[in-house]
Amino acid sequence: MEDVFLFEIGLGYASDVIISVEIPMELHDRISQYVGEGQLARFEFGFHFQEVIQRQFPKLDMMIHEKIDEWISEHYLDGYSEEVLHQYSLQSSWFED
Repeated sequence: MEDVFLFEIGLGYASDVIISVEIPMELHDRISQYVGEGQLARFEFGFHFQEVIQRQFPKLDMMIHEKIDEWISEHYLDGYSEEVLHQYSLQSSWFED
């Protein structure tokens, strides 16, 4: 089985909605190398997660949107706005330390 990295995103302004996303470890490592090891760089990455992913890793952005669309289809009648839900933020730790 391929090694995978599991992280969580929060959707839009609905802070109670957390979605788990699984990606190949190779992609996680590439993104981590892109970010670097400095504490400020890691903070900026977490704070601007969606912008960085959209700009630098569009395939991952598409994977995240597929997970969001899957969540929306399961919770369509719960009153969440699709427009808001397509905004996402990193909710779990990306780095091991």
